Amino acid sequence: MFSEGDSICGALYIVRSGKVTVTSTKFDTKVITNGGYFGDKDILTQECKAEETAIVEEQCVLAKLTEKDIYSVLRSRQRLSLVCDGRQARKHIRYADLQKHGIVGNGTFGTVWLVSIKNVVRQETYALKIQRKRQLLDQNQVDGAFREIEIMSKLDHPFIVKMLSAYQDDGSIMILSVFMQGGELFTLMRRCRNGKLGDNAARFYAAGILEGLTYMHNNNVVYRDLKPENILIDADGFPVIIDFGFAKIVKDKTFTLCGTPYYIAPEVLLGRGHDKGCDYWSLAVLLHEMIAGVTPFQCNVNDELVLFKAIVRGNYKISRSVTSYASDLIKKVLVTQPTLRMGNLVRGGIDIKKHPFFQAVNYDNIIEKKVKVPWKPKPKNSLDISNFTCPSIDTDEKEAPLTAEEIDKFLVFDGLCTKECTDFKS
Repeated sequence: MFSEGDSICGALYIVRSGKVTVTSTKFDTKVITNGGYFGDKDILTQECKAEETAIVEEQCVLAKLTEKDIYSVLRSRQRLSLVCDGRQARKHIRYADLQKHGIVGNGTFGTVWLVSIKNVVRQETYALKIQRKRQLLDQNQVDGAFREIEIMSKLDHPFIVKMLSAYQDDGSIMILSVFMQGGELFTLMRRCRNGKLGDNAARFYAAGILEGLTYMHNNNVVYRDLKPENILIDADGFPVIIDFGFAKIVKDKTFTLCGTPYYIAPEVLLGRGHDKGCDYWSLAVLLHEMIAGVTPFQCNVNDELVLFKAIVRGNYKISRSVTSYASDLIKKVLVTQPTLRMGNLVRGGIDIKKHPFFQAVNYDNIIEKKVKVPWKPKPKNSLDISNFTCPSIDTDEKEAPLTAEEIDKFLVFDGLCTKECTDFKS
């Protein structure tokens, strides 16, 4: 068909019948039979030098897809890149070259620092999440920390935070990611009157979040902790999902109890097994909160047990400030039986995307960032963290050193993290 070094048009070839042998001086030899494919490396290029030689060994029927063919269906080159690129490229940033500037987040298992690369003329800033190994062991969260890095390394989407590098030293696991100077969606909501963003802004942020969730679900990732504190606003004003501490690869169902009380789905509380449907439940709760300033279960604020009973029974209250289309969508998603919940039916998230509430939304324009945003951050400089609520100062508490047995539990991180032995200075 073509030889290594030939000038060819980029295309994906799918073998419907027969056999094709693909050889190369750079890659292993592959024998492609029914259902197999090749050429995926070059599909984004209209013309390129072939890196492989493709030889038809017996009579074949092949399907040929070019970028133009796929674009005619996806209608978005950004989506085409997401389909073809797969695992995102990781930056090679040395841990020892990072400098701390201030804390921008503080959670149960980690502290997030604003950092930059030392001695660089054009100062780019990043977020460095530091999780202490002793705390992970004490809280039985070693497996969760591993899953977080493993999942983040595989995801590449404009509305999902990008992990650039991961490190570990004797006492900590660290994740370096892109820094979002717009701060949390939670903070943005609190700046609005009565915490209400309004229909248009809520629709915009919900559509972007829905795009991120759909991408995760297509990769068998269930997020399980959607809330306004876990949505950041990027430099262009678009929502970005962060914090994958509860995320998990789920091909059927999982049974772990996790999440945040107001946003947690009933099947998670009941322990009967949950899947991607729990994320759509959380999205409906968040949508109500963005429009009305309160969650549908806000009346149960003082008693967590009463709150959980209300969630399990589906006893929620739609605010009068929620419009009819938004109300209809929320009601169709807040269905306690997962098999009857919109988003968990045959068409999955498409049903939510096609709901009349999102009728005016052009998802292709949103994912390519061609729409007007409700609010765009205007930082003074790259070190401006004024959009973040400054948490308490991180203190270096003395911790018991890890035993040999405890150290062995972190050997699994060696394939994902760069081993670092030098502490860096504030």
